[in-house]
Amino acid sequence: MSSNNTVNAVPEIPMLKFPLGFGERDEWEMERKGFVYAFLEFKDGRKYSVMFIDPVRLHQDIQDTLQSGSSYYFERNMVVVRDVTMGGIENIIPDLIRNGFLLQRLPEVSDSPQ
Repeated sequence: MSSNNTVNAVPEIPMLKFPLGFGERDEWEMERKGFVYAFLEFKDGRKYSVMFIDPVRLHQDIQDTLQSGSSYYFERNMVVVRDVTMGGIENIIPDLIRNGFLLQRLPEVSDSPQ
């Protein structure tokens, strides 16, 4: 009988980071705007860019884009969340990592200044 040590392995949960200069006002505004750009950063330095957006803002963006004459809507690295709040975002990150969905679809970001 062989044993598999990776069966119960717990995946590393990355840190939620924001662009340089992100402060209390930005945090207050992100909930009201319904979206925020952020990064997920692992201990080994890997960093992934992601946009968190709520369904209402997404609907508005799609409608505005299509009504402006565009025949499509596209947003890279988007994750739709119920609430664009620190708690709302932080609560879903472990699930995104555990199911493998997020990192399979996000390109890694270079370490250039933000």
